[in-house]
Amino acid sequence: MSDLILTWLVHQAGILAAHLVQIAVNTARALLTIVLLFIPIWYFERRQGSDTSRYGRRSFAHDLAYTLFYDTGVFRVLGASLIWGAVQDQLGFMRIGLLGDLPILVVGVLYVLITDVIGYWSHRAEHSIPFLWQFHSVHHAPEEINFLTSARVHPLPRLMWGTIDVILLILLGVPPTMWFPLMLVQSFLIAVQHADLDWSYGRFYPILVSPVFHRMHHSTDRRDFDTNYSNKLFGIWDYLFGTANPSRTRPIALGVEGQPPEPTLMGQFWGPFRRIARSGIVPELPASSATPHQDDPQDRSLVARS
Repeated sequence: MSDLILTWLVHQAGILAAHLVQIAVNTARALLTIVLLFIPIWYFERRQGSDTSRYGRRSFAHDLAYTLFYDTGVFRVLGASLIWGAVQDQLGFMRIGLLGDLPILVVGVLYVLITDVIGYWSHRAEHSIPFLWQFHSVHHAPEEINFLTSARVHPLPRLMWGTIDVILLILLGVPPTMWFPLMLVQSFLIAVQHADLDWSYGRFYPILVSPVFHRMHHSTDRRDFDTNYSNKLFGIWDYLFGTANPSRTRPIALGVEGQPPEPTLMGQFWGPFRRIARSGIVPELPASSATPHQDDPQDRSLVARS
């Protein structure tokens, strides 16, 4: 019996060691990616006169912690991989490969379009379903954003939407070799969306999600943050489904009205559960204003760069 226990312990130690090695490798890769993103974004922000001192504040440290938590594999080790692995095992019958016979380039384009429109509707659901909003509000709470704010997502919706992504990959039959480059490009574009840059992409403004387009979505004004839901690559979904915000003026303030950001990471994790417990299973959404802005920027003053 003791030999069996010893063998089991050695086996588990080997698994743990392999996980730690992988986490170390992923950490180095994640830090390198962050540096490669930071240098050009910091340069262009400084060039346009943005206040880059935000990178020395607690909010940025929190966003960095979220990024490392997800990108180093710690999140997967803590259980996400077990759930996603179970999903793949149980849904093997769904491997029908809807896109399997198409050229690889066509598969890539279709996959991006499908995930993009699903991302739009899932994001819109997070704003319209009170239960989901309590978790999504963790992302909206910061009063200043930076290129890592895209990672500030509560683990519960991250796990939920991640499971849906796995199911989609199974259904479509997207080759695993395509996943990394697609996610890499998508991650870069999402990072730029949260940077303090006055980029609108010119005539491509209605097509691609730019920093100017997405910044309106982080406004404290409900008429702003209930618009511009497109948050991956294409902004056309907001124009197609009537949720585009015509204003390109800087919001007066960022964050969630009446809900200051939790000062600790644990507070951000438990905050949604506390709010749900206080309000019941259907907590209230923030007080709504009228319809989305249809006015000119002159009705709102420019906010100083934060």
